[in-house]
Amino acid sequence: APTAAAAPVIDLTIMLSQRARPNLIEHQRRAIDTSTVRPAALACFINPVGVQLNDRALNGLATIKAGFDMGPWMRWLYATETATKYVLILDDDCIPGINWIRLAYERLDLAEQRGEKIIVAAGGLVYQSDSYDDIYPVGPEAPRLDEVVVDVGRGGRMLPRELLWRILMYPRL
Repeated sequence: APTAAAAPVIDLTIMLSQRARPNLIEHQRRAIDTSTVRPAALACFINPVGVQLNDRALNGLATIKAGFDMGPWMRWLYATETATKYVLILDDDCIPGINWIRLAYERLDLAEQRGEKIIVAAGGLVYQSDSYDDIYPVGPEAPRLDEVVVDVGRGGRMLPRELLWRILMYPRL
């Protein structure tokens, strides 16, 4: 695997989160460090819920720490402040594969060349009918070689930074 120093830097900020599973951030950082591309910026939103933080894994990382549980959407708000063209928001349990960041970035670039604005998710669910339980998963638990349009993205989401406000303005239950 290439080292972080050897991989090309892309116009991307990765926003990690440390919440209920602080042990996984080391795996995320290792996956990012061995990826075939490097992000221009890397930060972590710490949203504590009474668990011991993994300070060693946070060393050298730009962090934003909440004093109380602010829910999952605050990291999306902080991501609007980044300076890169694209943002990758990773859930605390999403570990990207060695080529996933590069492939997602290339797919976003292709969409932009076509005049499209899309979000690339690390995994997702596809509804087959209007029934809430008539779904099939796409992602690590059900790997595929082809691209699939999902109804619900999950795990990690890479998108143009300009789409963040559209997501944040969408009414939530």
